[in-house]
Amino acid sequence: IDPASQTGKILQATYDALTPGLAPAFSYQTRNPEFERLIELINTEASRLKLAPRRATDSVLARLVSDGYLDPTSRGILAYMVETGRFDLYSLFRWTLYYLAKHPGAASAVITAGPERSPARAAAAQAFVLETLRSNQSEAIQRQLDDDHHFAGFALPAKCQIQVCMWETHKDPVVFPDPFRFEPARFMDHHYGIDRFAPFGVDDHRCAAADYVVALTSLFVEEVAQAWTVRVHRDAAPIRGNYHWEPGPDLTLAIERRAETAPS
Repeated sequence: IDPASQTGKILQATYDALTPGLAPAFSYQTRNPEFERLIELINTEASRLKLAPRRATDSVLARLVSDGYLDPTSRGILAYMVETGRFDLYSLFRWTLYYLAKHPGAASAVITAGPERSPARAAAAQAFVLETLRSNQSEAIQRQLDDDHHFAGFALPAKCQIQVCMWETHKDPVVFPDPFRFEPARFMDHHYGIDRFAPFGVDDHRCAAADYVVALTSLFVEEVAQAWTVRVHRDAAPIRGNYHWEPGPDLTLAIERRAETAPS
């Protein structure tokens, strides 16, 4: 859907009203008019796709329609999948800006790593993003056991719920020396297996967009570090959000385009 179209504008406004200031999973209501509006938009677009299945662009909805998998459950998952992804992405962008402001030396290291759009600079930007994920934005992983298990002296009965705390796991000093120091260089010369670093989950349930999110945020880091100065105007202690740690609500950043990069 073209964001500039009337449907695109309605879609944007509906998502903005769906979960104002809340993580998506914590805003369920007995009746959510915005959610119902999203389902109407999905149904309208699905009907259009059935009439004109051949499209120049691909989409998740187009595949659901063509494969015959569009039912009430998949419609609801599709509607909330977009909002959950959007919530996580702008949360990561907020942390990225915070660390660009708090660690100007690390931001400069991205630019001095190599020429613009070079593999060296891309690698430095990616390391910055991975260290941001390790430092704060890592969700816990929930699982339900199918069978009885014994682990580290604990009896875990079948059907019990367990939670793997990834934020804490990523602070293991054996794996990450001086774990509370922000140091992107630790990702420049070392690859950590999924058993040591898993900000997007593990096994078959790992986020399908993990590589896309890292690539997109790395580009964001490159663009900001290249042309903008970010500094902390008012600091605030991080808070424990519904999904992961978040910058404090009173945090205020000052972002200024450097004179040498300003448009003439």
